Amino acid sequence: MTLNLCVLTPNRIVWDSEVKEIILSTNSGQIGVLPNHAPIATAVDIGILRIRLNDQWVTMALMGGFARIGNNKITILVNDAEKSSDIDPEEAKQTLEIAEANLSKAEGKRQLIEANLSLRRARTRIFHIHRSTFMFLLYDYDIFWAFLIISSLIPILAFLISGILAPISKGPEKLSSYESGIEPMGDAWLQFRIRYYMFALVFVVFDVETVFLYPWAIGFDILGISVFIEALIFVLILIVGSVYAWRKGALEWS
Repeated sequence: MTLNLCVLTPNRIVWDSEVKEIILSTNSGQIGVLPNHAPIATAVDIGILRIRLNDQWVTMALMGGFARIGNNKITILVNDAEKSSDIDPEEAKQTLEIAEANLSKAEGKRQLIEANLSLRRARTRIFHIHRSTFMFLLYDYDIFWAFLIISSLIPILAFLISGILAPISKGPEKLSSYESGIEPMGDAWLQFRIRYYMFALVFVVFDVETVFLYPWAIGFDILGISVFIEALIFVLILIVGSVYAWRKGALEWS
C-alpha cells in the first residue's frame, strides 16, 4: 500500500506521485506518515521533508506552509520547495552569509523576526545540500544535543575539579555524617512529623502555579483579555484551596 503525495507551491507542482512513507517537519515537531494514517491538518515548519520510495529516501527543503493528510493522500501547500538538485551551493552559501549579516543588524521586533526566518530558510537549504542523516540530526535537534552535552559535562567537571583540588584526608571525622557542624548523635533513621509533608504539598501547589503562570506572563501582551480571565480563575481556584488548607489547620505546626 502506498501514499499519494502532492507538494504544491503558489507557482508550480513540485511533487505528485506515490510514496511509501514521509517524515514531515511541523510546528509541533516531526511526524512520520505511513499508509492508513489518521486524518489530520497541520502547519508545516521550515525544514526538510523526507520521502521514502521503496528502499530509497529522497529529501526536499520546505519553507513553511500547511499539510492535509487523509485517505492515504497527502497534500502539502508551502511557500516554496526545493530539491537538492535545484539548489546552487554557492548561491545558498551567499544567501546564508547575507541572512547572518541581516540578523546582526536587525533592529526592532519585526526586523528580528524576519531576519530569523530568513536565516532558518538559508540554513535549511545549506543542510539540504549536505543531506546526510548525521547533518539532519545536528540541525533538527541542535538544542537537544547542546543541552545533553552541557548537562553531561557539568557533573564530570565538578568531580574532576574536586578530585584534583580537594585535600584527601581519612579518619573517623571524615567518614561520619555531617550535621550542620554539630557532632551527630543517635541513628539517622528517624520518623518525621506529618507536618513536613503537609507543608511540602502546599509548596508544590504554588510551585506548579508559578510554572503555569510564567509562560502566560511572557505572552500576556498578545494573548488578550480572555486568557487573562482564564488565568485569574486559575489563581482564584488555588487561593480557595489555600484558604481551605489554612482553615483546616494544615499550615499550623503544632
